[in-house]
Amino acid sequence: MKPVDADAIARFVQRGGQALKVTAAVPASEQEVLAYLVGCGLSVKYFPGDARPYACQRRRYSVDGLVRLANTYRCAQQLAPLMLGRHDLGSTLNVPSEQFPPI
Repeated sequence: MKPVDADAIARFVQRGGQALKVTAAVPASEQEVLAYLVGCGLSVKYFPGDARPYACQRRRYSVDGLVRLANTYRCAQQLAPLMLGRHDLGSTLNVPSEQFPPI
């Protein structure tokens, strides 16, 4: 670590700052992200053939945009962030994926 960085960190901690451990992202499928948002009370609608095929809260979103939106809710609930990805060990979100058929 550079001395200037060490000094900045020391001043940050002296002023009451805290360093928190960043939690690893939870892999989730597109359907799990949608189900999570619906579980948060949001209405998500799909419109095929568009770069931003999802409508939520009167705004259009891409899949990545929905993940960012879901992560704002997860942050408020102090949950690990989501990331789109495959996982072979089953769902870690405990959300029934049959609620949203494959798109």
